[in-house]
Amino acid sequence: KDYKLSYLRTKDDVEIDLIIQKPNGDEILIEIKSTVSPKSQDLKNLETLGDSFPNAQLFCVCKADKKQKSKNVSILPWQAAFKMLDLE
Repeated sequence: KDYKLSYLRTKDDVEIDLIIQKPNGDEILIEIKSTVSPKSQDLKNLETLGDSFPNAQLFCVCKADKKQKSKNVSILPWQAAFKMLDLE
């Protein structure tokens, strides 16, 4: 894939684990967690920094059993994230 991969950390140590820029200009922001059930605190950085990427899709990739939604963040099992990104 011709994806550009990066991350973001502000001077205040607010961090996004993975930013994917697709060749068509679409952006995906991903927070990676090793939990089955991410809490609102786990999604805070995505929600905060997501405002700086108004057209980006926001995802939390974790060990959840099923897809979920919390505000504007989609919570995905890691296997579903690989399929979505066509990484299998």
